[in-house]
Amino acid sequence: MTAKDLANLIERTGLSQREFGLKVNLSHVTIQNYLKNKRKITEEIEKQIKVALGQSADEKLNIELHVHFDWIRLTFFDSTIEKVMKGILGIDPKYFHYEEKGLLGYDENYSCGNIKILKSPDRPEQGIMLELTGKGVAEMEEFLLEQGEFSLVDWIVLVTDPDYAKDKELYTRINYPRLDLTIDELFKRHGNYDLHDFEQRMKKDFERLIETDLKKLGNHENYERGVSLGLTIELGSRGGNFVLRMYEKAKEIARKENITFEEALEEYGIVNRYEMELKNHYAKDVIDELAVGKAINDIAINLLLSKVAVYEEVKDDEGHISYQFHQPFYDVFGSSDNVKVNNKSRKSDFESSMKHFQMQYSAFIKSMFEVYGEEWTFEWLKKIADETVLNRKRQKIVDLEKVKLKKHENGAFEWYSKHYNI
Repeated sequence: MTAKDLANLIERTGLSQREFGLKVNLSHVTIQNYLKNKRKITEEIEKQIKVALGQSADEKLNIELHVHFDWIRLTFFDSTIEKVMKGILGIDPKYFHYEEKGLLGYDENYSCGNIKILKSPDRPEQGIMLELTGKGVAEMEEFLLEQGEFSLVDWIVLVTDPDYAKDKELYTRINYPRLDLTIDELFKRHGNYDLHDFEQRMKKDFERLIETDLKKLGNHENYERGVSLGLTIELGSRGGNFVLRMYEKAKEIARKENITFEEALEEYGIVNRYEMELKNHYAKDVIDELAVGKAINDIAINLLLSKVAVYEEVKDDEGHISYQFHQPFYDVFGSSDNVKVNNKSRKSDFESSMKHFQMQYSAFIKSMFEVYGEEWTFEWLKKIADETVLNRKRQKIVDLEKVKLKKHENGAFEWYSKHYNI
């Protein structure tokens, strides 16, 4: 295992260097020495790391997702170019090239490779913008790796911390114009998700088979001599705060680098990319969650699955149609049984309502029994239910709960049935 292999492994776990060290029983200093090539990673240490991560010693790493930032754009107010260079990036100003060239509405830009700082001297109210495109993020990550102090996640949490900024007098306020959080689905021997399946569900019955508040921005797929160059699906609003792009990354790489699909897989290992372009409060919320110790993997998956749910039709023996989660889609991110949305399990929504009903209304129903009698109260409740029309979203939940009930997967129903012997 090389220093770069270790760095990639730490990044893919979504842990900080310190957290990774604790997990594999190595000190933070030791981890840094390995990353700086000051110490060699022996076969014994490699085995220790793999075993600690739940892998057999002779098993090749089989990580199926890679979650990372692919674009970072931050705006700092009441700051200076030198403060951004030295205090935020940690890069000596002598490595930056100055151009009096407009970009993104700014008049001047300073670049170090693909790391750019933008400023308009006559419009200080614009603030100073830090622009890291995909290549810029990669270069910043490489720089941080060479320094051996922070991962990219550690760095972005630190420089956006208002207390740190105040202590170092770096800026008084920060905006988050863009943050791209990306989930790469890596090649799996047992097969990967086909984005055409998602596309077909959109075409067949978008409202029933795809649940989302995001607008359809369009699907794009070009062909060359009858061969697909890659499908892209976009959901969200142009210029909005959240846009989701799902596309066949391996085919994009093959097209851009003029190599075969198989060569793209061999070199990069990425099949599909699920890219969330976040702005303003969405971007800030992600960084705030990182700041309190949440793993970037969990943040990205939870956010994506809070925006999109994928269903499939299920027919029972009598031909009645109900809907359940479409397992192949959720297998990319984890079983649908364990999907978390905003830190709440999807399968507990209906059960939580049952618990809420018991806690909030049991005393009132008891009072109605005492005043009006059980028969009248039950008849009253039935009349209310009979007159209620379920909207499409609620009916979908009901259909899903029926399927779960047959599989004995509604924990609240099972518990109440046993507890009250009903």
